Amino acid sequence: MEQKELREALKKTLKRTIDRLNYRRKDPESLSWCFSSLEKNFIPDYFLLSDFGRSKLEQFMNSFTSKSITGIWSRFVWTRFTDEIHKNVQTQYIHHYETEDDYKALFMSEFSFLLHNYWKSFTVMTFTELFSFTGECLQLFADMLGLEYDLYSELKVEQNNRCFELYQNIRDEVVAHPRATAVAAYLALRANWMDVFDNDHDVFFLGFLDEANRLLDDPEVLKTQEQLNPYFQMNILEGSLSSPKKILYELDNSGECVLDLLFVEILLMSRHTVTLVAKSGPFLNDVTVDELIELLKRFEKLQDFLRSGKLVVLESGLSFAGKLLYSVTEEYKVAYEACDLKILKGQGHFQTSPMGVWKRGRFVPYSYKKPMFFLSGIRADLVQRCAKRLFGKAAAPQADSMFLYSFMP
Repeated sequence: MEQKELREALKKTLKRTIDRLNYRRKDPESLSWCFSSLEKNFIPDYFLLSDFGRSKLEQFMNSFTSKSITGIWSRFVWTRFTDEIHKNVQTQYIHHYETEDDYKALFMSEFSFLLHNYWKSFTVMTFTELFSFTGECLQLFADMLGLEYDLYSELKVEQNNRCFELYQNIRDEVVAHPRATAVAAYLALRANWMDVFDNDHDVFFLGFLDEANRLLDDPEVLKTQEQLNPYFQMNILEGSLSSPKKILYELDNSGECVLDLLFVEILLMSRHTVTLVAKSGPFLNDVTVDELIELLKRFEKLQDFLRSGKLVVLESGLSFAGKLLYSVTEEYKVAYEACDLKILKGQGHFQTSPMGVWKRGRFVPYSYKKPMFFLSGIRADLVQRCAKRLFGKAAAPQADSMFLYSFMP
């Protein structure tokens, strides 16, 4: 791998990202399949990179300097961003590749060169588009050296095995529970804590086993969340599922997805139909469509629903956190238009499916055609800031809280 070859390939990757960005900004009609009215100012996130900040004042200043005093923004604001991006790419990916250190150093150098020298292109990007670009660069690096891109394949298998054992132990009890839908949804949501960014997997899983048993034995566990957490809208979810629906269900992490499949099994037994959506390619410990198809072979009860067409599996067309509506597959668009509601799992989907935007002190919801239910933990700092921008700092969900929220356009 030569420096010139790598630099040119990375530039081409950035150009593809910019082309998609321009398409997003210039052709809002391309999302007519998703929105009931023309959303000229839609962005697939709660923040642009240029207006991100810890407070409204910082957000304003960052946005202002990115447009009017660009030298200050590139030197001080963007430098902080690039330092954080560099650290995450290094620790989450490059460090784990089994290749020569010189190749790793060359990639990090050229990747940083691109970030620093083409900073103007990033001012109009969202975090979602930055994640997409970074993922493509990492895929390029792996492909050029013939490396295995899926660095977390063993962890994903371990997470699925542990959760499948839990599924086998609690499945019959969940099915027989008088509030089976609510219990299964609770477990699927709580399993969202099974993230690669959390290093204490063993500690969480032991606590999760205990929590699952308490949930099944004590109705107060569910009632406490419903009474004390205004963002745990289980009653709205149960009401929306009181009659048969066509559900588009977007998955997140491995391990977690086993509990999603328990929830899906309850939904199918309640005469709903479900289309499961998984990533097309690997990203951290997110479940891919190929992994999902293989995992489903272990669920005997779900095989009948697959054969009957009540349960369908499709890929999103994406391989990074959340999604870009501009880049999903045609099959996804068809499934969206056919569904009655969407269930979106995880922080990435919460961040990249924004409910609306604040304009002149007033919240303006986006005109999605379908209702959405978000099932996620509010854990990552970026997601907490998105929630504060959406709900206001004082009213936002607490850090590390359960978030089951309905958005009815």
